Amino acid sequence: MALYSATFSIAGVNATDQVLFNLKTAATDRAIIREVGIFIEVAPTNAPQYALKRMNADGTGGTTNATAALHDTADGAAASLLGTAWVTLRPTVTGGPFRRTMVPLAIGNGVVFDFTNRGLIVPVSAGLCGVILNASGATVGTHGGYVTWEE
Repeated sequence: MALYSATFSIAGVNATDQVLFNLKTAATDRAIIREVGIFIEVAPTNAPQYALKRMNADGTGGTTNATAALHDTADGAAASLLGTAWVTLRPTVTGGPFRRTMVPLAIGNGVVFDFTNRGLIVPVSAGLCGVILNASGATVGTHGGYVTWEE
């Protein structure tokens, strides 16, 4: 299996349970999440609560997919896409979070969710979303990070 990483930097949102990024698998391949890092780049009004949840419905008008970096240049291009911007509607999520944490409010603070032992499976034609669980207040901040996966 090939190993890939992609990064993101995205403005927060002033609403609860909103998607920051979505790793969406292709119709032919599943992905195995190995690690996800999410960090505060520009501080929001409130300390963010980050979580990882399954995608319920894909967003519409997707405009930006982060370019996946190959860990071994002999491997082929990634089939999964890390979506980071949607024109009309962000993806929606379902179920409880796989991981959840609150991050102290300061630039550079964040969390690394480690799945290296067994991995977190993202099924074919599905998605795993990084989510802000709490509203960000008057200043939404900017949140950045990375996703590393196998496929």
